[in-house]
Order: sequence, then C-alpha cells, then structure tokens
Amino acid sequence: MFVFNIITMKIFKLSQNVWLCKKKQSNGRYAMFLKWTDADRHAHVEYCRDANGHILHIVPPQNKEARSHNSLVLNVCQNLRTLKAAEFISLATLRVPQIVKSSPTLGAFLHTYYEHQQQNGIRSASCTLRLIRIIGMFAPNALLSDAAKTDFVVRLREYLLHTYIINSTQRHLSVNTVVLYLNVLQGALSMAVRRRLICSNPFSHLERSERLHSQPSQRTALNAAEVMRMHRVAPSDVVCLAFVFACLTGLRLSDIRDLQWRHITEQNGVMFVDKTIIKTRRRIAVPLNAQAVSLLERLRGNGATDERIFAMPKSASTISKRLSRVAQAAEVAHKVTFHCARHTFATLIATTSGDINITRQLLGHSNIRTTQIYLHTPAEAMRQAIDRLPQMFDK
Repeated sequence: MFVFNIITMKIFKLSQNVWLCKKKQSNGRYAMFLKWTDADRHAHVEYCRDANGHILHIVPPQNKEARSHNSLVLNVCQNLRTLKAAEFISLATLRVPQIVKSSPTLGAFLHTYYEHQQQNGIRSASCTLRLIRIIGMFAPNALLSDAAKTDFVVRLREYLLHTYIINSTQRHLSVNTVVLYLNVLQGALSMAVRRRLICSNPFSHLERSERLHSQPSQRTALNAAEVMRMHRVAPSDVVCLAFVFACLTGLRLSDIRDLQWRHITEQNGVMFVDKTIIKTRRRIAVPLNAQAVSLLERLRGNGATDERIFAMPKSASTISKRLSRVAQAAEVAHKVTFHCARHTFATLIATTSGDINITRQLLGHSNIRTTQIYLHTPAEAMRQAIDRLPQMFDK
C-alpha cells in the first residue's frame, strides 16, 4: 500500500484495478469513494455508502473517538472495494462465453456504427463513411475480430500515412486526418466492446511509440486589405461572398450553409444574425455592420424566411479549391481555407476592440482559452503596442 497526495485528496492503492479515495469537504470531513478505470480507459467514480444510502466520511483524527470512527469507516470502505474488485473478476470470467463466435466483417460493423452516430447526431458520421471506403481498399475481407488486434491498428496507421492517396489531390493524408480516422475506429471498437463482440479495444494496448498524436494546425488570419482584394477578384462568386460575410460575422462554414433569412433579425434599428450554432448548440446574436448589411441586400431574393442565403456547394473540397483560386488571383501569399474567415474575424475584433471577452462572446466560445487560439496579432499591431509604453527613464 502507498499514499499519493493530490491537493486535497489522498489515494490508497489497494489493488491494481480499484482505488479507495477520500476527498476533502467544505465542513472539514472527507468523503470516501472508489475509483477505477475500465478496459477502454474510461474513469469511473462511485461513493462509498452505508446501508441507508448515506455517503461514508472520515474526520480529522483529533481524538481517540475520531480515530476509532475512521478505523471503522475504512474497514467498511475496504470491504466495498474488495466487492467491487470481485465484480471485475466475475465480469472477466463471464465475458468470454458471451462473445459472438461468428464475427461480423469490419465494414458491416462500421456501417452499424455509422447508423448509431446518425441517430445520436454525432458530427463525425461523415468521417465514418470515408473510413468505410478506405477499409474496403485496405482490408476488404477483414473481420471485426481482426480489427481487435494491435497489429491491425498499426498496419492501418501506416497505410493511411504512407500508402493511401487522395484521388482529388493525389496527395497523402495529413497526420491530423489520420488521427481523425483512427479516433473514429477507436470509437467503433469501444462500441463493439460494450456489445460484447470483442474482448477489449486494441487502442488501449498500444505502446506510447505506436500512438499517433495530432499536430497543431497552422491557421492564418487575413488582413482587411487581403479580404478586400479577394472580394474584388470575385464579387459575384457565392463562395467568396460567403467567405467575406464570415469574415464580418465569425460564422463557421456549417452555420453559413445553414444560414436562412429568418436568422436575420432587427432590434432597435440594428441587424443581427440570431441563430443556434450547429457545433455547440449555443445561441448567438452577432450584430451586423453596414458592410455585412450591404452584402445581404445584394443577395436578397424573394425574401422567403426559410430560404438559404448562400447556395454553397455540397463538397468542402470544392469550396476550398474555389477559395484557393480566388486567393491566388488576389495575390494572397498564404493558404486560405474557409475557416480562415473565423480567424480573421477574431483577430480583427480583438485588435479593434482590445477586449478578448467581446471576441469570446461573438465567437460563441464558453472558454476564453479557445478564443486565444483564434487570435493572430499582426506584427504592426505589436509594434504599435510597444511604442505606446510609457517612458521609464530620462534620455
């Protein structure tokens, strides 16, 4: 047994699977609870309770009565821990007979996982479809039981990194895209474990050197002159107009696609984009300046409230290609994607207002740390900030 201090918590390791823990309460007592991690590395917590359902506590050992109370409670908690550990032993012995002998194909199970994602509104469902096509090329006859082996995951990772070629660009996948596909497979195999189709998730058995980690993406914020040049190059291109509108509002591509005339509201003479964000399900109200209102007036048709404002192409790659052509014609040096518009909006708002909290609210972020990722302070703005420092010594 050993004791490990974490702020106000002490963990007593009594076995490999289950820990007996205590957490300090505001009244000075310590609530006792069990903590364990399952085969998929999901953490679980369960408070220790007496026969009446009350949480067991220990108290500061200030006197003999308190020490006696603590000894009794710890004995009860250790018994509860032993019972919890016994549950794992029972589950381990019962799980093997419940595994289906005839394993489905990996492609068929991924289709089942895709349907599960659609039913629950999970955003990565489209990525699952693409993974199914890739698996069809990598191992068309692979069974689900084959995917439950670590060597299959390693071979798939190497195939995605070094062999698979994107037809439209004739390039290899980026590291972050490979990580995304592997995360989808990991989620599907976790569901297979829960359904007792495989014993364990192979991702939980990978060595540190076998794990692939995402790399920081290099996002770019445009300045106002670059956005203006792009608009002048393609003043009637709907993709370019949507990009400029996103630079003025900070909307994501998913929300630009979903934007309808009913989302444009007016309050006290000020026009707003008032809608629920698709990604976070948070409602935002972004005021529109004169430029954004002017752009909308050019696009307004019959005024039907359920009509989408921007008739965007369905393919994200088509949008990226059209933006790249416009950016190249406008002599924008860096790579431009649609998400650059959101970074541009965040940087311009933070630079002009000087208040990152305003930027956070307009972007619809709950955490200001997320907002900081979007800020790209121009070198000229940093130089001006340095020049405004007060004089600190006589010349």
